[in-house]
Amino acid sequence: AKKVKLNSANAEEKAANLDGNKPADKELEPLCNGNNGSHSVANGNGVTTVSKLTESAEKDSKEKEESKQPDGKAVANDAAEAETVEAPDDSSPGEVLWCGTTKWQLLHDKKAKLPNLYSPHRMESLIGVRISKVFSGTVACHVVLVTVEGQALTFGRNQLGQLGVGDRVTSVQARPVEALRNIRVVSAACGRSHTLFLTSRGEVFACGDNRSGQLGIGSVANGKDTGVPTPKPMAMPTVGSRRIAQVEAGGDFSLLIDSSGMMFTCGHPENGQLGHGSDSQYFEGTKLVHKMESRLAPIVSFVREEEGRGGRPGAKSVIEGVRVIAASCGPSHCACLDSEGRLWTWGFGGYGRLGHNSTRNELRPRLVNYFSNTRQRVDRVSCGGAYTIATTAPANPSAPPVTYLWGQQKSSGEANMYPKALMDLSGWSIRRLSAGNRSCAVLADTSCITWGPSPTFGELGHGDMVKSSARPMVCKALERVRVAEVAMGYAQCVFLVPLKSDGSDAEEKLGKYPVCRDK
Repeated sequence: AKKVKLNSANAEEKAANLDGNKPADKELEPLCNGNNGSHSVANGNGVTTVSKLTESAEKDSKEKEESKQPDGKAVANDAAEAETVEAPDDSSPGEVLWCGTTKWQLLHDKKAKLPNLYSPHRMESLIGVRISKVFSGTVACHVVLVTVEGQALTFGRNQLGQLGVGDRVTSVQARPVEALRNIRVVSAACGRSHTLFLTSRGEVFACGDNRSGQLGIGSVANGKDTGVPTPKPMAMPTVGSRRIAQVEAGGDFSLLIDSSGMMFTCGHPENGQLGHGSDSQYFEGTKLVHKMESRLAPIVSFVREEEGRGGRPGAKSVIEGVRVIAASCGPSHCACLDSEGRLWTWGFGGYGRLGHNSTRNELRPRLVNYFSNTRQRVDRVSCGGAYTIATTAPANPSAPPVTYLWGQQKSSGEANMYPKALMDLSGWSIRRLSAGNRSCAVLADTSCITWGPSPTFGELGHGDMVKSSARPMVCKALERVRVAEVAMGYAQCVFLVPLKSDGSDAEEKLGKYPVCRDK
C-alpha cells in the first residue's frame, strides 16, 4: 500500500497539566511488551504500561516512496537518505536512546530554561548495558529499564520514591532497584508518581505514592505522606488465577491482568476508572469524598450499550465470557482488548476519549461499538492524556491496516467523539504504539514516527528546529538504526535499539549519537 508522506507543522497549545486531566513456579512472560505503557499498550506511565501487545518484528524493510511537502518541494525518500537498516529480531537485547527534559522538577516553571535533549542521546552510564525492555507512562516523569538478566533500572523524577531505589532524589542517571536485585523482573508500569514491577513468578511489587491506595498494599497513606521509596509486594487477589501477566498504571490507580484474562484494579475511583461500577463517592460530614480502593478488586462486568436518540443512553446488555489479553491506562481512563479483538473503554469520558460519541463517564468497561459495527478487530491500543489511539487488523489480508485516534490531543483543537482514521499513517504497518500526555510515538515498518503539539520538551526527537508537530513525522535521527521498543512519557521518550549477536554493526551506528553525561 502507498504510504502517505508525514508532514511537519508546529502547533501552539496551552501549557499541559502534569497532574493529568481531572473533572518455584514456571517463569511467566507478560501478556504484552511495555511501550507507555511501554504507557503502553497492547503499555509505559509506561509507562507503560498504553499500552503493548507482544508482536514479532517485521523483517522485510520497505522502500519509502518520494513524496512532497505542502509547499511543493520534493523530499528525498527516507530509505535513500539513511543508511541501510537490517531488521534484527525485536526480541534481542539492545541499548537505550532517549530524548526529552532532564529537569522534571522545573516543568511548571515558565521562566526556567529547561536543558532539554531535542534529539536522541545515549546514556553514558548505560553504554554496554544490555537492555531488553523499556517502560514509562502517559503522565509519568520517570522510566523503568529491564536488563537481559531481569534487573530493573530506573531514572527520572522521584519526589515520592517512585524510582524504588530507597531515596527520593530525582536522577537522570539510571540506578538499579536494589530491593529487587535477586528477583527477575519481566515487566513494569509507571503511573504519575508510582511504579509497578512484575516478576517472572507472576508477583507484583509497587513503590511511590500511595495516597490513593494505588500501590495495592492494603493501606492508604495520609496527605502528608512522602511515599514508599522501596518496592513492597502487592496483596494478590484471592480470585482468578492469582498469577499476574500484565501490569498497567494510570495517574493514581493500578490495573493488573492475570493469566486467565481477568482484570483487577485499585487506587482512585473518582471517574469510574477502576471499572467496579461506582465512583465510590460519599459524604464525610458536609464534604463529598471518595473511598480509595487499597486492595485489588476484580472487574466483573462488561457492557454493551446501543446509542440512543438525542444523545440519550440506549439499551444496555451485559456481555459474559470476556477474556482480556491487553490493556492501557491514561490519567483517568482505560482501554482493554479481549481475545476476540473487541475494544472496551471506561473511566473519564471528557473530550470523547472513550470513543462512545459521548463525554459521559463510564463506570464499567463498555464496548466501543464503532469497531464492532464495522467488523474490525483491534490489535493495539494506547491511552494518552485526553485521547486514545488504536490500530485494527484488516479482515482482508490485502487491505492496509488502519490507525484511529479519538478524544483531544491538542487542547486548542477539536475533539473527536468517536474513532477517526489517522490518514497520515495510512499504509504504514504499525509495530508499536506509545501514547504520552499529548505526544505520541509509533513504530511503523523500519521507522519511528512521533508527533505532539506545543508545548513539548524534546520528547519527539526531531531536533531543536522542530520542537513540536501537530502531524506525524518520521524521526530522521533514528533512521540509521532499528528501534524495537518505544516508551513515551510525559516529557521524555526512550527507544530500545536491538543489537546483533556480535553487536558490531549496531554499536558502530550507535556510536554516532551524542552522549548524555548523566553522572
